Amino acid sequence: MGIKGLTTFTNKCFEEFAISKENLLKEKIKELEKKNDNSKEIKDILKTLEKELLINKKKQNEKCLSFDINMNLFNSLSLESDLKKIQYPKINKDGKLSLIIDANSFFFYFSSKINWVTCDYSNFIEFLKFYVRIFISIKDVKNIFFIFDGIEPINKINSGTSIKRIKSKGKRIFNKVKNSVVNNNIRANYDDMVIAYNPLYPPPLTIIIYMQELRKISKNLKDFKFPVNLKVIQAEYEADVIVAKYARKYNGFIIGNDSDYLIYESPGYIPLDSITLPEMKKIKYPCKKKWKIECTLWKIKSLCDILDFPSLYLPVFGTLCGNDYIDSFKIPMSFVKEYTETLINYYIVDKIEYENYDSKEILRVINKNVNIFNDKDTLKEALDDFPKLKYKINEIIRTNANKANTKKKKVNVIPIKDEDLNNIATIIYKKNYMKVLVEYLKKKISKSEKRVISNTSNSSISQEREYNKVKLIKALILDIAKDKNESEEKYQKLYDLAKVYISNDEFIEKQNFSEFINQKNINKISDYFYKGLFYGKEVKVLKYKTFHCSPYLENVFNDSCWEITNKLRKKLYSILFSLYGCDNENKSVTIEEYKRKKIELHEDEIDEIEESYDDEKVNSVFITVEETNPSIINPKTRELKYFINKYVKEDIIINLKNIGITEKEKFALYKKIFYSSNMKMNGVKKIFIPIATSIRFFIIETYKRNKLNAITEHELTALIASIVSSMSNLLGVQNTRNNNSSLKVTNKTSPLPKNKVSKMTLHFIHRFSEFQNIIFLNIFILSALTLLDSPFLNNKSNMINHFHEYCWAYGFHKFLEYFKTLDFLHNGKGEKEGPFHSNFLNNEFKMILNAVIENINHYIIINKEKPFLKYYLK
Repeated sequence: MGIKGLTTFTNKCFEEFAISKENLLKEKIKELEKKNDNSKEIKDILKTLEKELLINKKKQNEKCLSFDINMNLFNSLSLESDLKKIQYPKINKDGKLSLIIDANSFFFYFSSKINWVTCDYSNFIEFLKFYVRIFISIKDVKNIFFIFDGIEPINKINSGTSIKRIKSKGKRIFNKVKNSVVNNNIRANYDDMVIAYNPLYPPPLTIIIYMQELRKISKNLKDFKFPVNLKVIQAEYEADVIVAKYARKYNGFIIGNDSDYLIYESPGYIPLDSITLPEMKKIKYPCKKKWKIECTLWKIKSLCDILDFPSLYLPVFGTLCGNDYIDSFKIPMSFVKEYTETLINYYIVDKIEYENYDSKEILRVINKNVNIFNDKDTLKEALDDFPKLKYKINEIIRTNANKANTKKKKVNVIPIKDEDLNNIATIIYKKNYMKVLVEYLKKKISKSEKRVISNTSNSSISQEREYNKVKLIKALILDIAKDKNESEEKYQKLYDLAKVYISNDEFIEKQNFSEFINQKNINKISDYFYKGLFYGKEVKVLKYKTFHCSPYLENVFNDSCWEITNKLRKKLYSILFSLYGCDNENKSVTIEEYKRKKIELHEDEIDEIEESYDDEKVNSVFITVEETNPSIINPKTRELKYFINKYVKEDIIINLKNIGITEKEKFALYKKIFYSSNMKMNGVKKIFIPIATSIRFFIIETYKRNKLNAITEHELTALIASIVSSMSNLLGVQNTRNNNSSLKVTNKTSPLPKNKVSKMTLHFIHRFSEFQNIIFLNIFILSALTLLDSPFLNNKSNMINHFHEYCWAYGFHKFLEYFKTLDFLHNGKGEKEGPFHSNFLNNEFKMILNAVIENINHYIIINKEKPFLKYYLK
């Protein structure tokens, strides 16, 4: 969910607070030691300060955490093919460790190390296995949970957060691609431009592969009774509340990158960015060097010590800070002015020097001077704009500072004009919002506790707070709502958001599948969802009737790479609502689709953008050079056209249909959708069916959309060859059949030479992204038809465990480079039998090729002068 400004704020709290306090304590100790005063009073003060220094140091050390790695186990997991042969050390029952990992945060953490421009999917899987091996090898680890996000709750949809994020992501991709093209010449064709950038926007198929790979590892460990319990958990909505629940249940540490985890009650939160791990590419096996995982541990208690209010109220604090569902709370100006007056008073008092050797007073001053909120400096800056007031304050300081042996007392604040006070308060509010919010909350907490907690109770205040937890939070939010004259509806919204953070399982929102799935299919679909066979995007379509074509790496100067799947998405919606919809009396359903659109600008729109002097708008415009159609009067000329990308909504009306209920009927429908009802497709190996049907669809759709931009022989050859090469281990070529470990390092030998490609043209990037989307929709349609575990697609090897092989471990782009001409289609004897030196792989290549192009002229019109795929069509 993410709390606004909380990560920065807590970094200041945890890092600056302890260090600043340590420095102030050392300075005071040094000052007292210089006096050479051996009186009992001074000795007692020094003793108190030194004790406080040790406590402060202990608090600093509390947030420094390290885990020892069992290197023997790590090396065995990396190199041993048989899990049965791996000896796992006994786990210390008293010190057994549980790690609860936010799977989505972890995905973006480790995938940031992948070069997505060159589509390095083999490294993607190897990185994942590498980190899992490290986690499993941590000394005394017993449980590892990877918890995935479900779908967004309705309040997040209504807040517009999802749309804002996707639009923002689209803008970032456009800017990164635009700034990364090599030889960016206005007269060049964008398709031919080369990009050399590594933006972190992996295709949507990748998250499915990531989930399935973890499930495969989990099953593998369980089947061989491995002592570490590694589980994949599918949350119904956002994962963070389930992550916190498991952390409490198993007394484990949370690993993630979400500021929400600072608010949830848990044994501790480890930010992924704080973890130091070795670089995979520098590892040589067996690894002889001993490793430790160093990281930062954030605990609620440490934060509350600094904020100076009980952890009970952190849910309210987190909600008022603002998040994906609500803006930051606007503190009443009356309090901000009151706080500003108090701040000025303290500013005056602290400027006056007193000699008062009292340990409590010294510690009070030190704690107050640990200026993590920087309010004094902010006040100084504000006073610079009000010289008369600043002069009066300085006069009070000068007068009182010269009085010897003055006892410390409150100095009355000089009268301040309401207008001046309002202006100073506004500056303080803007620059020090968090500090003002904390002080406001403390005042409200005090008021609500006096009203709720009985003074006659014999129990301790902490027990009273725990017993009245929900009542106190409601009372606090009600006080805040009254302060702002808010309606009952606003109060309820604040409470509903705050209670998400309360450590009570009753407040965890449950998915009610019966609201949008018919009674006949509820159990089946909910079961498939938790098992990873029915995906969040499908649930979201059924529940919210919406689909987001998420932006990622593509040719941003062209139409969206999702355009190629327009037909497939409509088929997906039709299947989902025809089979599972609750209200099938209506014969049609409207789906809201959000997708990037390339929109041409008119002259008046261009003028408006230029006159706005808005750099963001100006930079979002791009120019293409297009040739006009020649005529007798006007010869062929070039024309400049101006475009802009927008993420727009489009209503898609879907007609419901009767769909067969048997697997045979569903499989026939699936093949029909992908133009693959031809005879030779029936002879394709089951593991190849999704990829072969996707290629056939790709050929036909690119031709239908634009003959001039249809897939070429070059590209078709590269696609099929890269797939056969990547999946050669499944075909028995790589001698991996005896490997029962899904964690072992995979050292595949490529059937073709590896080409070092660090750059790609936008044309090939776009081609790759289009094909990724076709496979993505192919898998979704299989999922919607509940065919992913069907015998029509699976035999000994389960297809869903090999999705990553569809991503070409050696890269489609490398094969495009390899097959620059079709002359490379020969074997070692020079005969045109296929792209490989292996007869076995050449036969696999031909089998897919023949199935893909059989009777393809039934779907496309072939120009005899320029025949499409002329090399293959005879």
